[in-house]
This record gives sequence, C-alpha cells and structure tokens, in this order.
Amino acid sequence: MRKKIGAVLALLLLAAALGGCQRQRAAAKEISDALGVDVSDGEQLAYTDSHGGFHGDGLTFAALKFPDAALVDKIKGKEGWKALPLSKNLTAAVYGISDETSSTGPYLTDEDGEPVLPEIENGYYYFQDRHAKSADAYDDTELLDRASLNFTIALYDVDTDTLYYVKYDT
Repeated sequence: MRKKIGAVLALLLLAAALGGCQRQRAAAKEISDALGVDVSDGEQLAYTDSHGGFHGDGLTFAALKFPDAALVDKIKGKEGWKALPLSKNLTAAVYGISDETSSTGPYLTDEDGEPVLPEIENGYYYFQDRHAKSADAYDDTELLDRASLNFTIALYDVDTDTLYYVKYDT
C-alpha cells in the first residue's frame, strides 16, 4: 500500500514540475514572438496575466533574468528597440507624470496602484502600439489620445541583465 501511495505522489510531483516548465516555455515563446528576439535563455522571475473576460482586457507582466549581457546584442538594431530614456508619453504610461495642474498615468500598475515596471537608468526599451488606429506600430505620439490602450512595452536593464515585459489591453 505504501509503495502505491509513494508512486502516486511521485507521479503527481513529476506532473506538477513538467507543467511548470511547459508554462515557462510558453511564456518565453510569447515574449520572444512579441519582441522579435529569442528570450528562451532567460530565467523567469515573475509572470502574471490578468487578460480574460468578455473583451480580453488585462495586463501581462513578466520578468526574465539573463546569465550575461548576450541579450543586448540581440536587441541592438532590431525594429522597435531604442536606447533609454523613454519618451514623455511612455513615461506617463509607465510611471505617471504630474505637474501643478494635471497628472497622467501611470497605467501599468499592480493592484495597489504602483507601477509594475521598475525605473531603469541604463538599458533599452521596446514599444509596439497594437491599437487598430495606429498608423505606425513603433510610434507612441498618439498613444494617450485614444479611449483605449493596446500596446506592448519591454524594458531591458543592462546593469542587472533583466528584461521586463508588459502587454496591456483596455
């Protein structure tokens, strides 16, 4: 009887481990496809996805740690990737901007209203406007002028070799 229980527990643990690896591979493929660079050698530090429901609105967030700076070579020269700092519109969307008379953003926040992306000094960013009315997918000038936001953004921190990825749909 003990052998049967042990065998069943071992099978359950193996199935759970394989399921976790499969989810990580699926997330890495989704991110690689979205950003146009292979991120499969990154270690997944975090992954959440609140997409679902009737319209598919939500926020996907992932953080991947890389063993070295090899991702920088993949990023350089790829369409949609630029060196930091972020533009004014992207800064407003990611971290929020306020002055004496108004404030805009942040839009990419957790359940406590805090930005999900850390502030990064040295690195690169990727932006793609996926809105149906976007004339140029890599131009953010009209991003905040619409009633809905549908975009992908990624930040790569060269100091920590960490990639942060967000897919946002409203």
